[in-house]
Amino acid sequence: MIPQLFFQISLFWRESYSCYLDLIQVRSTQTDFKSVRFLLILLFLRCTVSCYSEMEKSLTSRKWGTIKPADIKTLRTERHWLENVLPTVKPNASKTPLTLTIGNPVIYSAFEPENTALEILSDSIGEATGYTSPGGDIECRKYLAQAYSTETWKLTEDDIFLGAGCNGVLNQIHHVLADPGDTVLLPKVLFPLMKAISINREVNVDEYEFLPEKNWEVNLKDLEERLAKKPKFVYFLNPSNPLGSVWSADHVSEILSLANKYKVPVVTDEIYEGLIFSNSSFNSFGKLSKGQPVFVCSGYSKMGLAPGWRLGWAVCYGKPEIIAPIKKALAKTSLYSLKCNSAVQVELPKLVEASFSYIKAKSVEAEKRAKVFEEALEGCPGISVFKPSGTMFAIIRIRYDEFVDIKSSRDFAIKLLEEENINILPGHLFGDDDFIRVVILDDEEVLREFGTRTREFVMRHIVRGEQKNEAK
Repeated sequence: MIPQLFFQISLFWRESYSCYLDLIQVRSTQTDFKSVRFLLILLFLRCTVSCYSEMEKSLTSRKWGTIKPADIKTLRTERHWLENVLPTVKPNASKTPLTLTIGNPVIYSAFEPENTALEILSDSIGEATGYTSPGGDIECRKYLAQAYSTETWKLTEDDIFLGAGCNGVLNQIHHVLADPGDTVLLPKVLFPLMKAISINREVNVDEYEFLPEKNWEVNLKDLEERLAKKPKFVYFLNPSNPLGSVWSADHVSEILSLANKYKVPVVTDEIYEGLIFSNSSFNSFGKLSKGQPVFVCSGYSKMGLAPGWRLGWAVCYGKPEIIAPIKKALAKTSLYSLKCNSAVQVELPKLVEASFSYIKAKSVEAEKRAKVFEEALEGCPGISVFKPSGTMFAIIRIRYDEFVDIKSSRDFAIKLLEEENINILPGHLFGDDDFIRVVILDDEEVLREFGTRTREFVMRHIVRGEQKNEAK
């Protein structure tokens, strides 16, 4: 548009000047000069109208082009798999599909929220319709402060920040603890949210190792070496998605001791704190801390089995003089961060109290199904199930040396879908290529059918005795 505008202006002045020269000659023939000025004014108006007409024509003839989005550097790995990879795979349509990828408890009949929770929420509709304070409803935060207090830590509502689910408060914590160019320390095996946030924010990621043979405890020697590099924070998932592991109080204390030694803040995702099996007990990093900064992120989604209600919270532990600047920064981010709707916030105390009456039974049912899942694959060659201690997930370890043509978790997942119409998530999406992740909340007959079909699949791809001899 700009070049065309300059062209029209230059055209106008060229024509005007040319006309002026002609009229000078006319004056020499004793023509009335007032008439000449009148003609110049008419010429100016004509050229102005012509320029405007051409500009309007140029603007109205423009067409929409593609709008370039902002630079989104990464998609969460499991979303990329579900949205971009799976649509390219052709499943075996002759078999009933089995989908064991969805970590949404409400789609499984035995893990829906109880009627009491639904009644509590319905009672608040029409009552809580206004804004809350930027950090979240005061009474809700007071309740959480009391629930997360210990003899060591007497928390107040100022230590609690609400967000749009646990993911929302993790995002807030990330923003206030790390700047682009900084380094954060994450687990090598993890639900990929925090890694995606880091990459998008141009924050560097270092990763600590686990000890699979010790129920996926952290490799403390490796952790210490990486803490010595002074990352902005270190992040843990306990209980773990995808591993289903739950750490002992001693192990949590060992981790906290190392983080305190190198003065690195601790951030934890404890969203599955309510889904703990009988072979374990839950130990919160915050409640075991001795004064160092620990930021515990959790929420109602897995505690009350209603992830769609999107109420998460961050609990700030630590000596006030140490964490005061971080709390001040969190208060600022709360001004523009998404929150759960007011109706859920104001009823949270009642909702959490109600969840205590049924979450234990739900945990028992989840553990029962985990056992069915283990038994369905017991003795199967080439694979082994890691016994979970909580959450809604189990992982199957793959021994690739026992397979003919499966060399990665991606191979396993794609071939299983193509041959058996079974949909699972490969471990490489979570940082470890030696396993696949399965959701264990489906009905028992579905889990047994999974075991039967997976055995048949493995037997088609396993190295036979004669093949082993040939390999030797």
